[in-house]
Amino acid sequence: TFTHWDWRALFIIGALPALLIFYIRKGVPESPAWLAGSAQRISVAPNFLLKSILAHWPLFLYAVAFMAGLNALSHGTQDLYATFLQKQHGFAQGATSLLAIVGAIGAIGGSIFFGTLSERFGRRAIVMFCCILGAMAIPLWILSQTKPLLALGVFVMQIAVQGCWGVIPAHLNELSPADVRGTFPGFTYQLGNLIAAGVAQFEAVLATKLPLAGGAPNYAASMAVVAGVVLASVFLLAALGYLVRKETRGLTLTLQAAE
Repeated sequence: TFTHWDWRALFIIGALPALLIFYIRKGVPESPAWLAGSAQRISVAPNFLLKSILAHWPLFLYAVAFMAGLNALSHGTQDLYATFLQKQHGFAQGATSLLAIVGAIGAIGGSIFFGTLSERFGRRAIVMFCCILGAMAIPLWILSQTKPLLALGVFVMQIAVQGCWGVIPAHLNELSPADVRGTFPGFTYQLGNLIAAGVAQFEAVLATKLPLAGGAPNYAASMAVVAGVVLASVFLLAALGYLVRKETRGLTLTLQAAE
């Protein structure tokens, strides 16, 4: 049952895709850009990444800030959602799980749909659109009082949140300097994740500062404030990106590396 397996089932299922590494190692060839760099004996000294970061420091700082904003968006709309439902609405475990599943379905669909649309309309334009969609969904997502409306709200909100993220894998690789493309996306993502790691704790504290009439923490108000601020910040960061680096959408990365 759900209560017996708890997190263990998700841990086991989540570990299974790692087995694909055996197929990838054997069946997927290295990229031409990597092979060319290897043939030319490109330096891999410990300070190689640092030199590249210093050479592209505005891009590096922008990418870290952008990832911090997007990670804050994910954590801010997801981490305390179950607590909000159980503490503020009194929902049981079953109803809480069902609403979380509805949100996850929206997230999967949003990432695929908007990630695909970004090929036509641009990475940043889609992120900005999803931020607007998410901001419009805040009242429905967090202020609704019935299960059907809460379900619709979390569905739309997670479409918007993961719609942003559906763009990011391709966008980060396109932003990366060619000489550190194997490291730059993951490094900037994890630094951004580190910066945003305390968002849930901040929301919990803020909820106590904006209490309900009876003195209980107001998670709805706290999450609404954080979501609004973060969505506005991500929108502005996406817009600022036009000044940092031109989008290379549609350009073969091997050709980009050669330029």
